[in-house]
Amino acid sequence: MPESIVVTVPKLTQGYVLNEKFKHPGPIYWRLPQVPARPVDRVYFVWDGAVRAWRKVLGFEGEYEGAIVMLDSEHHTIEPLPMKSFQGYHWFEPARGEAAG
Repeated sequence: MPESIVVTVPKLTQGYVLNEKFKHPGPIYWRLPQVPARPVDRVYFVWDGAVRAWRKVLGFEGEYEGAIVMLDSEHHTIEPLPMKSFQGYHWFEPARGEAAG
């Protein structure tokens, strides 16, 4: 059964990601440190201290130094769920608003 992960929108690139990348009309690509070991159907995004949005996963491409996930063009906003920023990704249960390292 597919699961969800959560990633942080880096503070340094937040303006670009929120104002340009997330508004791009087609699919977007996001770099991960590795392809997740379990199937993933959604990627949630945290910025400014909360999980605020998600996108559906269309596919993964493995790389020597990480992985690229292709995400659907439809951007879904959610009620903010408090969460601190972190590096990499965490498994995420959106109903509970918790990430599992």
